[in-house]
Amino acid sequence: NPCLVLGVDPFTNNYIVPNQIDGVNKFKTLRSGYERNGTFRERGKGAYDSLGLNLNLDDPIAQKNDASKFGDIVYSRTLLESTSDSEDVWSKWSEKSRIIEQIFPLETSCEDLQDQKGEIKLKQRTKTCKWLSKRRYGKTRKWCKESDVREKCSKTCEVDCYPKGRKSPHNFPRDDYNSIVDGMKRLADDYPNFVTLTTSQGRYGLPKAGSTSNHILIIEDKNRHSSAIGKKLSKSLPEVFFSGALHGDERNGPTVTYETARLLVLSAACNSGGDEISIKTACRELSRHKSTPWAVPWLARLVSTRRIVIVPMANALGFKRKTRAENGIDPNRDFAFDQSPSKCMKTIAGRTINEIFRESLFQISITFHSGIELIGNCEKKSCFVPKKSCFVPFVNYFGFCAATILCSISFLSGWEWGNVGRMNAKKNGFSPDDEGQRQLSEEISSYCGSFGQTRKYITGSINNGLIYAVEGGMEDWAYGGSWDSKFMTTCNPSTYGGYSKSKTQYEDSTLRSFNLLVETSNDKDPFESSLGSDEDLFNPRGVGNGHISRNIRLTLMVADVVEPYSSIVSINKQDAPLDIVPGIPVEARSCISRKFVNIDLLASSDASSVTLDWVVGGSFTVDETKLMYSKWEDVPEKFNCVQQPTEQEYIEYESSSFTSSTSIQNGHTRWTDAETFSGKDDPNPHFSETIDLSSFSSGDSIAVFAVCVVDKMWAKQPTKVQPNVPPQSHVVNSRTNSDWNHIISNGKTVQGRIHWISVPVTINLQ
Repeated sequence: NPCLVLGVDPFTNNYIVPNQIDGVNKFKTLRSGYERNGTFRERGKGAYDSLGLNLNLDDPIAQKNDASKFGDIVYSRTLLESTSDSEDVWSKWSEKSRIIEQIFPLETSCEDLQDQKGEIKLKQRTKTCKWLSKRRYGKTRKWCKESDVREKCSKTCEVDCYPKGRKSPHNFPRDDYNSIVDGMKRLADDYPNFVTLTTSQGRYGLPKAGSTSNHILIIEDKNRHSSAIGKKLSKSLPEVFFSGALHGDERNGPTVTYETARLLVLSAACNSGGDEISIKTACRELSRHKSTPWAVPWLARLVSTRRIVIVPMANALGFKRKTRAENGIDPNRDFAFDQSPSKCMKTIAGRTINEIFRESLFQISITFHSGIELIGNCEKKSCFVPKKSCFVPFVNYFGFCAATILCSISFLSGWEWGNVGRMNAKKNGFSPDDEGQRQLSEEISSYCGSFGQTRKYITGSINNGLIYAVEGGMEDWAYGGSWDSKFMTTCNPSTYGGYSKSKTQYEDSTLRSFNLLVETSNDKDPFESSLGSDEDLFNPRGVGNGHISRNIRLTLMVADVVEPYSSIVSINKQDAPLDIVPGIPVEARSCISRKFVNIDLLASSDASSVTLDWVVGGSFTVDETKLMYSKWEDVPEKFNCVQQPTEQEYIEYESSSFTSSTSIQNGHTRWTDAETFSGKDDPNPHFSETIDLSSFSSGDSIAVFAVCVVDKMWAKQPTKVQPNVPPQSHVVNSRTNSDWNHIISNGKTVQGRIHWISVPVTINLQ
């Protein structure tokens, strides 16, 4: 019966059909997202129930039909469409049809595979591995584990498809509370120079909710900032915050944040060098990224130049219990913004985040959620999904075809405003920082990409109909809690023995973060097979893309764009030394002896000039960039290879008679149209210029800086904003407003500037 279709595989766009193996009714779903172990998940079963259909997976007639018609074949849409009576539905997908041919039976044992190796497996090996390269190695490995095959078979599959020297991809697991805690402890034990693991109970003296601790992971390069000048530099590090599972039943965030932390820490450790076992282990783990050699140095740079604070399980009790709330209280209604004093800071989840923000100057923060799905006809104004994505066919087991429509706005990236008092953006106005918020969210969506039937993230201002408004939400609190006095609240809760009012009385600088709400997936707890792997991780169209993969990219992109930078990457087309080596204490002007090139003026006529290439990062639009150079003896002391000079110091040096500059160029960074990345080649657009050395003499040491001005558009505003004030966030003002200077009581600071300079290259003339 051609109507024996269980659903649509979002990874391959194929229909899912029953698969009969040796008389036992199995369902080979290939990551369908609808069925596991013969039982439909809530979404799939709900669609059947909505049609009044009785889904009986054990129907003997269906089993008989399976045995006679399907065998061990997974049918493609092409085959089904040729016989289906519902061409009007199936034709919606015809352009994406693919054929998946015969696969090994699910019940094949490891011994069978060994017996078949010469006769069958080697015969199909090339096709199998080619098929895997287009999708994901994990399916074969997982299939081996799901059958009666165990370690031996898994290793066989791995060797067949991956040559020696390259680690097989890491398939992202569905983590629970204990596995996340154990993973963080291992990172802290193995890499103490880059990781601090603490809890809000130990750090701030908060009580526990139930028996669970609220863990906090801080990633920074401690050794780099251990020197006197390094300690000063540490106070001005740009800070980012990532929160998972503010709602405990939304399961993607903890895995995203932990896996991101793991990748960053391993990269910093590997790039630091050394013979320690932990460093060798890190490099071995990262060998799976050999095809993207630019990635590990980039990730290591992020660790050394940012402070990244992660709370994988903000609602630790809810996550452990798999419940949305913490003891019946929703943590995302618990913040001191547009909320009644007695109704905020009632949860340990909310207090944990509050305490972290009180000692920080976060410029960007992310809160990961999941689980939005509407069933309707796309007529609601808040439903932005294109109509063609609303058709998901379901076919019953009794010989007739039917379909339902799911209109899903499940993958969102939203920004402020989102509280009840600031709704209707078109009528009342957007946020004062809307321009930067908009570009960041849209480019994040591009870099996340899509996979199967899971589309790119929908983006928009929350108060423009993207999602419902809330009182006491984290998003608006983190953005406006220090300056939007109309909605600021001093909390006075009674739970857990109360919480001091002073804890929600903030400094003017504390709460000015871009806080993005990311709805990661339609299902709160999607199938493990849809989470993805780290294969082709940095490619938004990569074969391992999934819910976790693309949100790791999102998190890394946010960590990058929190602060602009430029870097000279080649000298006469030869790779220049790295700006930063993780784990080495920073000293003033140490770059002179580390990032340099010696040029013999008498060697050839070409020695009278040098060509330098540089890149710009941490931003989107390069409004201006150039090279600036002079003898080191003429460079002011403040230009020390470590700290950014003030805007006034830059202007004085740039305009002096002994400083030369190349012509001004402009362009874009890697983050513009990020969905076009292949993932393998260096994604950064290069700027290039040739410097004439004829005015210098043998014995001169020349300092060459790359300078950039970026994202000037972020200072612009929509016609109407609410309230009517200039941009208020740290991340916008730090790159567009040289008068911006904020400092909190522990000495952390954000200083605005227009011009950003690189670590210089030293040219020694001989």
